[in-house]
Amino acid sequence: MVTPRQHIEDIRRTKFSIGGEPNLLTEDLHHAVKNLSSELYTKDVHFLMELIQNAEDNHYIEGESPTLEFVITSNDITATGAPATLLIFNNGKGFSPKNIDSVCGVGRSTKKGNRSSGYIGEKGIGFKSVFLVTAQPYIFSNGYQIRFNERPCPHCGIGYIVPEWVEEKPTLTDIKNIYGIGKDSLPTTTIVLPLKPEKVESVKQQLSSIHPEVLLFLNKMRHLSECSYYMWKQKFPVRLENMVETKKDVKEWVVTLAFPNQERLYRGKTLPGVYAFLPTEMVTNFPFIIQADFFLASSRETILWDNKWNQGILECVPSAFVDALKTFVAGSVQAPVSNLPYLFKFLPIDSSPFENFNQMRKKIKAKLHEENILPIETHTKQKQFFKPCEVRRLLHEFWNILTKANDEGVYFPDLSSHDGIKILSSSFDKKEYRDILKFLGVKLVNIDWYAKCIQSSNLVHEVSEDAYLKILMFVARHWFSMFKGSNIINIPLIKYVASDGIPEFAIAYAHFLYVALSMGYLSSLQVSSLCSFMPLVDNYGNITKSRKGVLLPANVSKWSDLIISNPWRNEGYVELGKAYLNASSYAGQNTSSMKVINFLETYVKASDIPYIYPPNAGFSAADTPLTKDNAFLLLDWIRNLRCKGTGLPMRFLECIRKGNWLKVTCSNGYMPPSESFLIGSSLIKYLQSSLVLVDIALIDESFYGDRIHEYKLELTMLGVKKFSYAEAFEFIERELMSRAASFSLQGSYVLSMLNFIQYLRKSQIPLDKFVDHIRVESWLRTSWGLRSPVGSVLNDSRWKVASQISNIPFIDNDYFGHEIYNYKEELKLLGVIVDLLGNHQVVIEHLKLPSNLSSLTDEAVLLMLECIKYSNAPTKLLNSLKGTNCLKTNIGFKTPDECFLYDPVWGCILKVFDGFSVIDHELYGEKIFSYKDELKQIGVLVDFKDAIKIFASLFEQKALETSINQQHVISFLSCCKQLKGTDYSFPSDFSIVLSKMKWLHTEVGGFRCPRNCILYGPEWKSISSITCLPFIDYNDRRFGMSIYKYKEELKRIGVVTELKDGARFLPECLSFPSNPSNITAKSVFSLLEWIRLLMQDHKPTIEDGDLKKRLSRSWLKTHAGYRPPDKCLFFNSKWGGGKWVDSHECVVHDPAKLFGSKFYVLEDIYDSDILLFLYVTMEVKNKPSLEDYVDLWNDWGSSMEQLSYDEYCRFWMSISKHLSTKQEKKFAESLMKLPATSGNNKIFLVDKEDVFIPDNFQMKKLFEREKVFVWYPQHNMTPCTKNISESLCKEESSLVNDDVKPKHVDPNNIFNLKGLVKLILGFLACSNLKMKPNKRHEVVQSLLNLSFHETMEPINVSYSLSLSSGDIITKKANKSVCWESQSSKFIIQNMDGDSLKYATSFSEAISEGVLCENHDYVPALSELITLGFFLKFKIEEIDFLMESKYLQIDHEDEKFLSSVFPSD
Repeated sequence: MVTPRQHIEDIRRTKFSIGGEPNLLTEDLHHAVKNLSSELYTKDVHFLMELIQNAEDNHYIEGESPTLEFVITSNDITATGAPATLLIFNNGKGFSPKNIDSVCGVGRSTKKGNRSSGYIGEKGIGFKSVFLVTAQPYIFSNGYQIRFNERPCPHCGIGYIVPEWVEEKPTLTDIKNIYGIGKDSLPTTTIVLPLKPEKVESVKQQLSSIHPEVLLFLNKMRHLSECSYYMWKQKFPVRLENMVETKKDVKEWVVTLAFPNQERLYRGKTLPGVYAFLPTEMVTNFPFIIQADFFLASSRETILWDNKWNQGILECVPSAFVDALKTFVAGSVQAPVSNLPYLFKFLPIDSSPFENFNQMRKKIKAKLHEENILPIETHTKQKQFFKPCEVRRLLHEFWNILTKANDEGVYFPDLSSHDGIKILSSSFDKKEYRDILKFLGVKLVNIDWYAKCIQSSNLVHEVSEDAYLKILMFVARHWFSMFKGSNIINIPLIKYVASDGIPEFAIAYAHFLYVALSMGYLSSLQVSSLCSFMPLVDNYGNITKSRKGVLLPANVSKWSDLIISNPWRNEGYVELGKAYLNASSYAGQNTSSMKVINFLETYVKASDIPYIYPPNAGFSAADTPLTKDNAFLLLDWIRNLRCKGTGLPMRFLECIRKGNWLKVTCSNGYMPPSESFLIGSSLIKYLQSSLVLVDIALIDESFYGDRIHEYKLELTMLGVKKFSYAEAFEFIERELMSRAASFSLQGSYVLSMLNFIQYLRKSQIPLDKFVDHIRVESWLRTSWGLRSPVGSVLNDSRWKVASQISNIPFIDNDYFGHEIYNYKEELKLLGVIVDLLGNHQVVIEHLKLPSNLSSLTDEAVLLMLECIKYSNAPTKLLNSLKGTNCLKTNIGFKTPDECFLYDPVWGCILKVFDGFSVIDHELYGEKIFSYKDELKQIGVLVDFKDAIKIFASLFEQKALETSINQQHVISFLSCCKQLKGTDYSFPSDFSIVLSKMKWLHTEVGGFRCPRNCILYGPEWKSISSITCLPFIDYNDRRFGMSIYKYKEELKRIGVVTELKDGARFLPECLSFPSNPSNITAKSVFSLLEWIRLLMQDHKPTIEDGDLKKRLSRSWLKTHAGYRPPDKCLFFNSKWGGGKWVDSHECVVHDPAKLFGSKFYVLEDIYDSDILLFLYVTMEVKNKPSLEDYVDLWNDWGSSMEQLSYDEYCRFWMSISKHLSTKQEKKFAESLMKLPATSGNNKIFLVDKEDVFIPDNFQMKKLFEREKVFVWYPQHNMTPCTKNISESLCKEESSLVNDDVKPKHVDPNNIFNLKGLVKLILGFLACSNLKMKPNKRHEVVQSLLNLSFHETMEPINVSYSLSLSSGDIITKKANKSVCWESQSSKFIIQNMDGDSLKYATSFSEAISEGVLCENHDYVPALSELITLGFFLKFKIEEIDFLMESKYLQIDHEDEKFLSSVFPSD
């Protein structure tokens, strides 16, 4: 083995011809080395950078920390006369023989092509830079003891690279003495540099100013303590267009960005912004450092701008920066919002002196505009982030107002809800971040936002006086510059000026309903009804009358905490205003805070998450890291909807699935559920130990706890995947594999690789980790050029047809040869598509149809249908086929929507008429029928229901054109016969066409609809001699005898085929011969049979003038010859008994069975077949007339007092069926007595004057035992009589005890008289009364003239009812309120509380007194006054009540009120 010394001697002899033959190139080598060393580096510091670079590139013993030490001493250990010596110590593996060869040459670096191994220096001349500070550098390493000299060697004339062996000066002992006494041994390598006198101070200065950031991007040399940095490292695949030959083995760019956590350490004059592992001299003016494997200029000062490798790296920097910032923001989710702005100091807000970096800056800015990175102001711990263009700033002065209001307990949960504008976090919206916000393009809010904020937050009324004055000052200060003419003029800003009060009334109404329910004044059902149309005040103070749903106010809701802004606003939901939260007092009733909100939750369904149905919209929280509580709230919401069986809106569900809200263990921190995994507890320990190696998005169970496992179903709905052992281990193994695919593999290599995969597969060795990484690279030669295996296709005979319609990327068989088919399974593993079955989508994705689709073979057409069948949503193929002549039919190539698919059952309808384009199934074969659904998708008519519509339209057209011939009819009837008993029946609209259109030709001339046609048969012979019937024309020129085969079909479509069904033709077709003797008995019997049938059908057609005239001819043969029917008598043997009576003493029918005592009822005597004759010929009444019923009733009234309930009912039910309104009135006036009931189900006949209608429930109860109330069957007529309330005499006494006098009281102490009067005036003016102003004032004056008195006792009332007999019925009752019109007194019984009964009595007394001349309107006014009573008739409440009832008073009423109540 050659020793180090022998190696040096060999170099001197062979390379530099020392001791051998002269080398002709030595002079050139000398000048090349001298020029390179003096010109390559313009600054002395570069020799230190090269030494650091060499130390980084060295190999080190495993487990030993790499070190590089610099020591400067004044000892001249080299005996060269140097004033100082620099020693460099490194503990790497040291110089190998190859390294020694390299430093003894130019451009012979051992690192060339090894960038993928981590080497950062490869120029081969780095060590020569030491000659800038020394004339004789020394190397001591691995037994080598050599030095170099810048002066040319006397033996060969070359300097710099000729090694000399060193025996002494320095010795290893000298070096160890400098390194340190007590240290065990010297490091492996020592470089000794005796410094040139003029370089000593420069080297000392450079040593002291070496920037610690040098170590940031070194993988081995690591020690940096003066400043901390955020380090972001990201890999990007090297793009093909950026590849260079010298780095062809490098597949990924690694871009590293360093963000200083504090002020960057400053040593020297500049702060380098670009590193290629070591610093360049490029100052970018960016607050971060860019490190990548750049190609540098030979001076290392700058990168090479025109190098395509560098250009590719620079293209990746904006993405790396944005990803880094997003990760920093996501990682600070648990920190306060105030910590976030600090991260944005890294934005490149200042321009760079380099134009390329300015372009990079613009790209970073553009990318940031599309990212949710800016926090908005929220009132909870939940942070929300939005794009800069979605966020707005506030004026600093307004932030001060909001901060002060917040300190006073006024919260702003909906700050980011107005017009969809999101407000930047107050921690960010500060002057020191103004340049950053300007860079991001964050603008100020629009002017109207301030108005909406002030209005919705009730800021004016809730803040202190000091804060309120600041609001006014803010508006005043900016009035002319901002607010003049804006929406600020429409909000109630001046809180001491009364507003119109309408929102307050709405709030008051809600309080009223709550109190009314609580006190039992209104039932829950009544409250629910009232609440259904109750106007609500929203968060802006606006009144909303219509709504789809109601939301709780933001500051007491969960939805505001989770979503921030209101996504239901555009779906008709009302967000309740904060006013509903406050305690209040109305009408003397106090309501504590939150009571009304709880009431509204029940009765207007005010809702909140998790019970409210979500909007069909995305919301920003879904893309924002959620707090743990909000994450569980969201999952509870989804669970609640799932348990109800309620489907989630698509956009809502998608935004949750794809939003970055779920905390995971990977470096991103938060991921969408669709990209996250949930593992079992048994896997946690293993995976946690592996997470330092791979980045798996596991749900962070340390954050969520065990509770997260309770939501497995919900998480699965959102796309979270479950991990098994095999999946987890496979994932880790796959992620750790490095990519090894090539861009330009030769065919033989590809086949070898496939053979290798085959070996692994057959050996059952896991190969997924290998396959998954090469399958995505573009190395497989196809008809499209180089492609990845995924999506490429192995061509064979089954794909031959597909090539007619699609440009598929087939593997190049000519290039790879037939051997490629030996690896089908391996190609399938790589993603190559081998079989057509199951891969039809490929054909569609690469679809390329010929311009003339009629040129396609039948196999190609069938393949397209097969692709439609087995592909998902083949829109491209469907659109390509629609509207093109691609299908062969019986009449040539047609577009799909012109074609029909023949059906063996109902296809017969397509043969009835010519012109239907039926697909040529003989050409395509039976297989065409298996694509029924696919043909339908491209427009072919394949269903009976669709085909029959087209057929019906054509049928109707031909019927209108009278072009339906014998062949059409026979073919159609044959089809009807064929369809009988199948599942195919004609739709109702076509049946109507068949029945109404005239398409059957008859003997009477022209076409007729089926129901007006008759199919002739032998049984029709007798009737045909006396009629002219529309028999279907069956002569040989048309239908022939074949028509009779379809008798059943004709019958089904309405043609008359049976003699008994032809009776309806009689009125139109009866035609007696001129000679009656030609009329046979069979013909007469047939005629009479038809007449009987008409009578049975209750068709009075025989009364038809034309038919009656025809029947009046002489056609019946009698003993006296032929006579008309009315001159004939049909004798019956039964007529032998009985007596003869006048016809007016008879009636044919008595439906009610009531007239047996007044008439002879002939239906009880004669057979039914003679009754019509008696009715027509003998003019006997068919039924009793109205006068007959009146006479019967009056007979009952004079002969008896009481009848049975059944008789009454039959009588009235019979009458009510046949009376018109006019007849009903006449009938009622004709009755002498009316039925009355005494409440015990007995009915009496009572004089009409003594029977009354119980229109007053109280009176009905008082008199229900008397026989005074009219009886009438339910749902029938009401006899004309008087109301009980109109017929009573009422006597009232003020007191039970006359010794006690009522006390005079002021009505305003009991209620507001003015409010009552105003309410009555509004009713009188706006009801149907439409009373004139003077009359209204006169009516109300009677109320104002009353003196009001109060008593402790009830008021006695006596009611008297006078009868026509002179008898008087008297009843007594008590009242709590009385209006004595004669004495003009209004007496009120003193009762504690405001009971509903008392309010009702009060309202009735007032209404009856005011409307004594218009009693019908008393109930309506009474109901209105009752509502006012509970409002104490306060003017404000009365105004609201009148508005809700659409009541108002005019100017004259206002003047009247002012004159009556001047003090008000």
